[in-house]
Amino acid sequence: MLTFFKRQASGYYAHATDQAKENAKLALATYPDLAGEEQADFLTNWKQSKNTKNFSFVKDFSDVLKSRKEVKEEVFEKYMSRTLAHMG
Repeated sequence: MLTFFKRQASGYYAHATDQAKENAKLALATYPDLAGEEQADFLTNWKQSKNTKNFSFVKDFSDVLKSRKEVKEEVFEKYMSRTLAHMG
């Protein structure tokens, strides 16, 4: 699967649209950061989309990771705010 996305992102497949190339780049950036179960779900979605070549599901996974990162950063900021407030 990753080989497919690498080839698509690099333009190896001449028929790949610009949107398909962007989805492939996003998939390559997203997949390594997914947890084990999420990687399995990603692979399942890829298998289901392989025949139609509609890989728009990649954006959904990317959005989940982005929102998870934002929550972690927000929690960290609140923790640091409380810690600094108690120190001062």
